[in-house]
Amino acid sequence: MKDYYYLHIWALSGVDNFTLSSVLTTVEGSFEPSITFDAWPEDDLFSLGTMFFVTERLRSKLDNKKLSGIEFQKISNLTQGSNFQDQYPNAELPPFVWLVKVVGKENLNDFFLWDQKYLVVSAEALKVLRQNHVMNAEADQIKNGSDDYFSSEKKYFWMSDSFRNYFVMMEKKKQS
Repeated sequence: MKDYYYLHIWALSGVDNFTLSSVLTTVEGSFEPSITFDAWPEDDLFSLGTMFFVTERLRSKLDNKKLSGIEFQKISNLTQGSNFQDQYPNAELPPFVWLVKVVGKENLNDFFLWDQKYLVVSAEALKVLRQNHVMNAEADQIKNGSDDYFSSEKKYFWMSDSFRNYFVMMEKKKQS
């Protein structure tokens, strides 16, 4: 049985509503989205909604390590938002990023999604990510199985106490 970690990935900031709806439509496979960046993510793995993206640099490393449970789709429609030039006056966007399709299963693969939204990675995958420009994503070991972990407040490990308490309270209201 593999050791797994819930990996909280920070969302891409500065994305407009059209971009979000375009990316969400991609889940259904209808077309390639256009992503407008107002800021560049600090890590080579970043999220938009429940979708995950990697840079070419990280995709290459993941492919070379033969980690299982992920597939990639090239996204080349990238544009700079109005704030991007102000924040990064001499920077250019890469020609493309990769949409990460997480297709793995628990206890079989290095990557899987729990409840179609929580990214879970094996200890081996976490090591590769940490060695390859994924430093800001918080990780928490899942010790007693994914169902127990994600049905508890542990899934909010990355939040401050006040936010965590709020989310736990809202979750309890939903259940009653």
